[in-house]
Amino acid sequence: MSRRLGYAIGWGTAGVLLLLASATPLVIATVHLLMVPPVMLAARLAPKGFAGSFAAVVAVAYGLPAAAGMPEWGMVLAVPAIFFLIPSVLMGTMYRRKTAAFTTVAAAAIALLAQWLVIFVGLYAAGINVVAELEQFLRESIREAVRFWGLRVEDGETEQIVRMFSRAIPLMLIGFSVYYAALTHAVARRLLALHGETVPGMPPVRDWMLPKSLVWVYVVVLLADMFTRPQPDSALAAVLANVLPILQFAFSVQGVSFLSFWMHHARGRGRVTAITAFVLVLLFPPATVLASLLGVFDVAFPLRERVRRR
Repeated sequence: MSRRLGYAIGWGTAGVLLLLASATPLVIATVHLLMVPPVMLAARLAPKGFAGSFAAVVAVAYGLPAAAGMPEWGMVLAVPAIFFLIPSVLMGTMYRRKTAAFTTVAAAAIALLAQWLVIFVGLYAAGINVVAELEQFLRESIREAVRFWGLRVEDGETEQIVRMFSRAIPLMLIGFSVYYAALTHAVARRLLALHGETVPGMPPVRDWMLPKSLVWVYVVVLLADMFTRPQPDSALAAVLANVLPILQFAFSVQGVSFLSFWMHHARGRGRVTAITAFVLVLLFPPATVLASLLGVFDVAFPLRERVRRR
């Protein structure tokens, strides 16, 4: 058996097992890694070899439940594999070309987001209003939870929650796409290194820097959020509900980058500082606000030059 064939069988089997695990409680862990096997296959196999391996993975993932008399489960398992096909091929191709890590992750995230857009538009064209269906599902879920726990929730409060959820759908899709692309890159890059493949990594956190133009965008969005009162169903309300959290998180990461830079130059502990600050930003909302303000100052003013001079 050639090494390439063994590699294809190994990662094809891993892909099948991850898909099958999606039908078990293990889905809590395995669902995050669904893109890894196809990326590993696309990164090292020729197009024909990848196509054959991927087709075999989908066929086995569908065929095993179907052979057990559960064809609907086979379809449920095959759909995620097909959904992740394009971004996986894109990442694998960019790995072979030694493309910069940020470009690879951004391209995969954009591909995932574009697929969501195509799905939403296609369903809407078919007469299915996905947003309305999700709103109705959330409304019924809230009512069931209220009934189960014996709580008292006014209809107006329920509708407010539903509207907030509806406005945040673009934000959730962007978060989903970035999360999957970044996590897949972090895992696949290390696994490829075990096979002797060198894949460009992200630059150190302390070297990250947002463009200065984003500071003005952030200021404009903040002012619009503070001094305007758009209608709940207006386009401006939807834009503010999605753009503001994205910018706040981006500048929070920038603030973490500055802290890492400062600690690296001061004490050589930039990595530990970055990890600690990231955890605080994710779990402690006041830390997010403080980190975003620090990030704005870091981009707008030459703080790092002053640190270097010391």
